[in-house]
Amino acid sequence: MQLKLMSTADCQAILDFETKNKTYFEQSAPPRPKAYFNHNDLHKIIQGLVKEQTAGQCLFYLAYQNNKIIARINLINIKHQSAELGYRVAKNQTGQGLATKLTANLINLAKTHNLKTLTAHTTTTNIASIRVLEKNNFKHTKTTKNATILNGQSLDFTHYTRDI
Repeated sequence: MQLKLMSTADCQAILDFETKNKTYFEQSAPPRPKAYFNHNDLHKIIQGLVKEQTAGQCLFYLAYQNNKIIARINLINIKHQSAELGYRVAKNQTGQGLATKLTANLINLAKTHNLKTLTAHTTTTNIASIRVLEKNNFKHTKTTKNATILNGQSLDFTHYTRDI
């Protein structure tokens, strides 16, 4: 597996990853905008994200295996030595500890960017993500009731933090 920072050269691989896993991702996360599923529109989105990345506002990492993206892991809202962690793992890669390993790798990378605190949140029903965070020593800080509506259901968020 290779972990690399996202660039515009990754557009087709990201399109393939998002398209192949669209239905799976939408079971636990809001749907991506339609622009994510059109190559030209997605290329423009990625250009903007790379610009933010270059400015130090975020870091978008892609996990490749056999020239295909198997996961994305991000640090967003970087400010005051803090960032928010997020990730997506391809359906065919779940249950193998990949998210746990990638999160541990990203924690180490965050140290090289002088970050001191990471935060994350997930729905209270996403037990797999909760386990990933807890295995990486994130501590529960609060629960937000009725934080989002997904597939017609009101869901609560559980929030986590970790000093690094």
